[in-house]
Amino acid sequence: MLHIFKFGCEGSQSTLGVQMSHTGASATLAGFVLCLTLGCSPSNPPAANGGADPTPKADSTAKKTKLEEASKEKVVWKPENSDLLFTSNRDGNSEIYLLRAGQKDWVNLTNNKAFDGSPVWSPDGKWIAFNSDRGGKDDIWKMKADGTEAVQLTKNAEEFNRFPSWSPDGKTILYNSMRKEKSDKNNEFYIYAMNSDGSNQRQLVKQSVKNSYGAAWSSDCKQIAYTRNDGTDASRNIYVADSDGTNERRITNDEGNNISNAEPSFSPDGKSIAFVVTSSGGKSSALTLIGIDGKNRRTLIRDGQNFLPQWSIDGSWLVFTAIVPSEDKKVRINFDILAVAVGGDAKPILLVGGPKNEESGSWRPK
Repeated sequence: MLHIFKFGCEGSQSTLGVQMSHTGASATLAGFVLCLTLGCSPSNPPAANGGADPTPKADSTAKKTKLEEASKEKVVWKPENSDLLFTSNRDGNSEIYLLRAGQKDWVNLTNNKAFDGSPVWSPDGKWIAFNSDRGGKDDIWKMKADGTEAVQLTKNAEEFNRFPSWSPDGKTILYNSMRKEKSDKNNEFYIYAMNSDGSNQRQLVKQSVKNSYGAAWSSDCKQIAYTRNDGTDASRNIYVADSDGTNERRITNDEGNNISNAEPSFSPDGKSIAFVVTSSGGKSSALTLIGIDGKNRRTLIRDGQNFLPQWSIDGSWLVFTAIVPSEDKKVRINFDILAVAVGGDAKPILLVGGPKNEESGSWRPK
């Protein structure tokens, strides 16, 4: 069966990923793909005498074999074959870089003295949202994918606005805002939303006992996932809610153990969430998967400190940031960007590394 993952909300028809299972394609879809793969011709006219069509029939088994081989070639997705967006301090401060598919040279997209970080793609791959302090405080900005036409979107928080998350239909950006609402004694984390042009900024998730932050969208725009600290200790759990912030439910349950479940990311098919489980004391941060119903939890990478998972467009890989020993004797650790296949033996591969810190990787959606 061919699984087609569609990114986008109401009215969107953009297909961003295809995954082939080993059971074969359906007859209807097979016929459509066959036309694209092998070529179609006008229907043969009926025989003049009303008898059987004299045109020789192609062997259906051979066609099916060619179809399966062509389909498998089309759906193979590899980490090195997609543009990678990330941050690095290789030039002295945090900048946003682009590593184009199949190339080795990085392109500095921001190239200024300000702090620029947490970049995310727009769903059409033409824009990048990020946070920057180039306006005096940390705020949400956006720029074209080539680094031009940077525009400031937020500018009204008491402390900062950070960690944008672009909706799959391109209309809305979620972000974390640290501010003091009417009932607050101190500045607190809130999840805010705004239109992609910066208008209609509003609180999306109501304040909890502690904090809510780190929001991510499902591919159909119907749900969001985020982290919340609602216990008496440092424990944090993953919550899922409808996209308007209602119908909230908790899908992890580690309250009272000082364990942090954070940085959720929806799989393209909307069935799973990747997130990071940090142990008490922060000695390890495991890359973990769980169903959106809170079931089928499994650890993908247990050892080391791993952060900021993001899915490939077909749902077969995760890109993430890992803490590694530093090559510089003056610095104890560095951040590198790695990728790991969701299935199989889960051996990560290095995408971007070096003597400085590289983090917050994400693949271009188109």
